[in-house]
Amino acid sequence: MAELPNTPGAPPLQMTVSERQTAKILGVSPRTVFSLRQRGLLPTVRLPNVSRVLIPVDAIAALVAASTQTKGGA
Repeated sequence: MAELPNTPGAPPLQMTVSERQTAKILGVSPRTVFSLRQRGLLPTVRLPNVSRVLIPVDAIAALVAASTQTKGGA
């Protein structure tokens, strides 16, 4: 298992965010985040005994990277 980076004095690493936070990060509505989840484009995490749907920060970054288009078709 890979170790998480630990920088002294840095805030704790946040691995997941809520749907509302995801919407803010992406600059879209919560409904759009729900749609991305339903279409399987944004995976979720459900922890035992936790009712909130959590979205891995890495999944958000991967979605943005996959959606980014470069100029010149490269």
